[in-house]
Amino acid sequence: MNAIDIYWISGSPPSWRVLLALEYKNVDYHSCLLSAAAKEHKQDAFLKLNPRGQVPVIQHGNIVVRESMAILHYLEQQFPEPSLFGGTIEESTSTWQWLMDFEGNLRPHLSSIASIVFRHNTIEKAAELFTALEATQKELAALENVLQQREMILGKRLSAADITLYPGLQWLKRALGQALDNTACQQLLKEIEKSTAFDRWQSVIRSIDHYEKTVPPHWN
Repeated sequence: MNAIDIYWISGSPPSWRVLLALEYKNVDYHSCLLSAAAKEHKQDAFLKLNPRGQVPVIQHGNIVVRESMAILHYLEQQFPEPSLFGGTIEESTSTWQWLMDFEGNLRPHLSSIASIVFRHNTIEKAAELFTALEATQKELAALENVLQQREMILGKRLSAADITLYPGLQWLKRALGQALDNTACQQLLKEIEKSTAFDRWQSVIRSIDHYEKTVPPHWN
């Protein structure tokens, strides 16, 4: 079967997680970077692949898969080693629990923070921002406690849980770093950056071969 085509947008955390999975599994792929400014993800050519006009999307021969979680599952089935979901039903189930927990309980707050900061609405939506920051701080504190006890989220092995959370955390840090006029944002950023547990965990992900190819180009 041909190399995988991945359609993505720079700065999209779901896209980043798929790129990390492709590099970790050493899968041959062709990068199709779309321009958000030019709305290439809303043009007819892309809408034929995903009518919702969202990234990421992969095309592998005649197979088209959208939604990052579904893509991670597809990659695991097609390229099982190295595994991102573990070799047992218990490991696979634990991985999915972490994925769904992140999607349901942390990502919505990260999205709120990023949306408010990047749209320069920190003053107008101060109450909403504070609520999201408070919830995020609570979730990250629980995660930090886990990472203080083990190398990666599920133990010693890198998993889909790690590469799913990592882009979200980088997205959050980038947003907080731009909210220079907001004390609560700066305080949360300091707490994240001073965490030795987070620092050690992030360094493992950054050690993935060709990691630099996955980093959003416009962040450089």
